[in-house]
Amino acid sequence: MALLFIDGFDHYQTSDIPKNYSQSSVGTPATILPTSGRRGGGCLNLPNSAWVIKNIASSTNVIVGAAINLTTATGQNN
Repeated sequence: MALLFIDGFDHYQTSDIPKNYSQSSVGTPATILPTSGRRGGGCLNLPNSAWVIKNIASSTNVIVGAAINLTTATGQNN
């Protein structure tokens, strides 16, 4: 098994998101917040119904890790 992709969101701006991700075109789009990450670095901000997708090479086993900060979690879908 090999590391296929990792992202800390520290090295680019909101306008660079389409270079690495497909994102929703409905509602408020995803943005990069340059100093709001958990260690003061950048983070991906997904407001309301925003989403992003990262396509990686197909594999039998994939392990995904993420750090998530839910500032507002309401409703049964959160």
